Amino acid sequence: MRRAVVTMAVGEAGRDLLNITGDGIAAYAARLGADYHVIAGEPGRPEYPYDDKFRVAEFFDFYDRVLYIDADIVVAPDAPDLFAAVPEENVGICNERLYGARFGNMDREVGDIQAHRGFRRQRLRAYYNSGLMVLSRRHRPAVEPPATPHHRIYHTIEQDLINARLIEYGFPVTEFGPELCWMFFAEREGRTRAGRPFHHYAGASTLGRGHVMEMLGDPFADVWTPADRRLVYDVLGRLDAVLGDKYVLSGGALFGQTRHGDILRWDDDVDIVAAGLPDWRPGEPLRLE
Repeated sequence: MRRAVVTMAVGEAGRDLLNITGDGIAAYAARLGADYHVIAGEPGRPEYPYDDKFRVAEFFDFYDRVLYIDADIVVAPDAPDLFAAVPEENVGICNERLYGARFGNMDREVGDIQAHRGFRRQRLRAYYNSGLMVLSRRHRPAVEPPATPHHRIYHTIEQDLINARLIEYGFPVTEFGPELCWMFFAEREGRTRAGRPFHHYAGASTLGRGHVMEMLGDPFADVWTPADRRLVYDVLGRLDAVLGDKYVLSGGALFGQTRHGDILRWDDDVDIVAAGLPDWRPGEPLRLE
């Protein structure tokens, strides 16, 4: 079965984003054993460049399955295989309802498209974000370029049309949520991105291009200097000597050692759980002597 990971970088803004995220997306594709492709060039419709996302349908001339990833998504080095997570008959996609999104405007927009395209009217029970999609060849009708132009342009008209098509064609869906993908529009206030393998800066463009580029950076950059790493392992060695089997790694520290055999590059602490320490009181330093 031939598989591809596809992203899109049309126009100058798209190319700027891919300069930051592209290496991570390409590395993810290589780890999955999938070909990597970029929808590039200048937008077919400069007034609405996101319509070029429908060019993903062309890849089904050559591939059985396609994983589409927006260029404003940062992929963690240990991101799971989404092809394996989604049955071939299903579309894998993020449901914005799971992020607390309200559907009033989206329902009106999708309803307008349903009427214009001659689809049956059905109110939204879910609203899907098309920035991260796992598709099989049978789902091609959901992402084909529209045969006739949009009768009006909404902020996310291509996404609204994909939602209308998913309803019309009745494709089963494997829903992704906050445990898999952090989304800027829903979680920018007071929530951490840590532990989520996909970081999607959906909605950040409303703050201006420069601010988006500054925010993206590399959330998975290594925060540990060689000296910090040596110090941590020295302390853990002393814990082994003093506590023996009275402590275990926990949280991100346990995940890092299990998955990578090392501290997670982007984690900024080491979590442990200790028991059976009768001479120690919470809040007091633990003497490693």
